[in-house]
Amino acid sequence: MNLTPDCLAIANAKNETLWVRSNVLDLAGLSDSLNALAVQYPREPLYPLLSHVDDGGTEKLTEFLQLALKHDALDLACATQVEVWHERIPCFGLGPKKTQLAKAEFDRVALVRVPRLDDAEAMLELVFEFTQSVFAAWHPRVRARSTSTGDVLVLRNPDGLVAYLVESTGWRKVIFE
Repeated sequence: MNLTPDCLAIANAKNETLWVRSNVLDLAGLSDSLNALAVQYPREPLYPLLSHVDDGGTEKLTEFLQLALKHDALDLACATQVEVWHERIPCFGLGPKKTQLAKAEFDRVALVRVPRLDDAEAMLELVFEFTQSVFAAWHPRVRARSTSTGDVLVLRNPDGLVAYLVESTGWRKVIFE
């Protein structure tokens, strides 16, 4: 799948388009718009969508990121779920390198959906970029800091869960229990 979308959009549960950006992966704009729309539609789920054209020339609309923690509404056929876990006491990777991390030392702050890709690092990068608060708070409902070195992203693949530690450059697989 091409990572450059034809458009990003936000729709509500009635399938009404509330926001659109064409020919750009504008994550800052998406975050700002989700924040504004969450105030305008406080009790309504909002669905960020990614439009792209597949290899056969057919336009596909995929739910790009699901920030509401509605696990039953997540469609695994076209997306990968990624759990975002922030260190309770951030060390930013300055401690000893560990291969096993305890979930008890982390808080799960979001469940994000990204397009399913063959490249795990590309999916992790999308989640990392989205969970940054550079221009505005990235999460429309929960106060959460930016994802940083030392935090954990857990990919929910059909084969099971795979945890990755955010390092100063890149990712490292870890055991996360």
